[in-house]
Amino acid sequence: MSSNPASMLTRVAVGLRPSVRDVLGQRVAGKIKNELALPVDAVRIVKIFTIDGLSENEIAAIIDGGVLHDPVVQTAATTPITPTANPADWIIEVAFRPGVTDNEGRTAKETIALALELPEPRRKTLAVYTALQYHIDGLPDRETAKRAWLWTCSPTTCSSETTSNPGTNGAPSQDSRPGRPR
Repeated sequence: MSSNPASMLTRVAVGLRPSVRDVLGQRVAGKIKNELALPVDAVRIVKIFTIDGLSENEIAAIIDGGVLHDPVVQTAATTPITPTANPADWIIEVAFRPGVTDNEGRTAKETIALALELPEPRRKTLAVYTALQYHIDGLPDRETAKRAWLWTCSPTTCSSETTSNPGTNGAPSQDSRPGRPR
C-alpha cells in the first residue's frame, strides 16, 4: 500500500453506456460460440482499474475529469457496474498475475499522475492495475464458465474470479432473466 496516509485501494469500473453497442463484447461472444461451441447469448465488457495511492477526492477528480474513460460513450464509478438492466448470469474477472507486465496499468498510472499534477514522490507511490470483467449470459454452470475463462487468457499470466448472479447457487435462475427459458 501507499505511504500517503489519505490514500486507499480503490476499484474504478469503466463500462459502455447502455445506449452504446458493445462491439468487443459481441465479438467475444461470437468467438466463444464458434471456437468453444458454448451457449453464449451475450457478453459485455467492463474494464477495472485498481488504484493505490490516491485519496477519495483524487479518485473523484479522475472520474469527473474522464481521465480513464470517454465520458461520451462510457461511464465510470467506484461501485460495480451492471452493463444492462439485468445482471449477467456470470461475471468472469481476468487480471494479470503479480510480476506480469501490465502496460495498460502503467499508462493509466502516468496519465493519472499528469492529470492530477502529482509531485515526483507521489508518482512513485502510485500504483494502477487493470482487469477485464466479462459479463456473460447463457452459460449454464460454473464448469462451462471456467472453460470460457480458460479461453480468454493463459492461466500462467492471468488470474480470475468467476461469480454467478446472486441467489442462483452457482447457476442462472429462471428469475434472473425474465422471459427467457433455460
